[in-house]
Amino acid sequence: MSEQSKQLKAFQSRKLQEGEIVQSSMKGFPVSKTKSVDSILQGEIILTNERVCYYRKGVIGTEMESIPLEEIKSIETDATLGMRTLRLFSPHNSIDIMTYQRSVVFDSFTSAVQTAMRSAKPGQTASAPPAQSPTERLKSLTELHEAGHLTESEYEIKKSEILSQL
Repeated sequence: MSEQSKQLKAFQSRKLQEGEIVQSSMKGFPVSKTKSVDSILQGEIILTNERVCYYRKGVIGTEMESIPLEEIKSIETDATLGMRTLRLFSPHNSIDIMTYQRSVVFDSFTSAVQTAMRSAKPGQTASAPPAQSPTERLKSLTELHEAGHLTESEYEIKKSEILSQL
């Protein structure tokens, strides 16, 4: 986050909660608002130490969606012709954001969210989820590799480990 956008500054002054710290952000717009070029209203997707938020302050009003980190159950990413999509899912909500940010910015933000999610999980009081079967682990590994989060060598090493358990 080298230079703060107007959206991020507005979020920090109006919506940042006590004890909350902004960790990362990138420009984007909600998928549901992309019906026409005129309706693309760029805001900011913001990662704090407690939640992920989409925030946009406009002339008429403010739009904000958020999901606490400990409630995020999965992340999906997609990239087509320079347009990248980030989808965050919780049991009660989802945030779908599209962006034209370069892949390095997008991947860095996505990685920061994943790291923050892992950090938030140990504090939960709920019991740990059941262990994944080797088949499920292989599927998850393949998805991570296809999304570009693992190098070919990392993928092959982990794949060999999982296959040895079958």
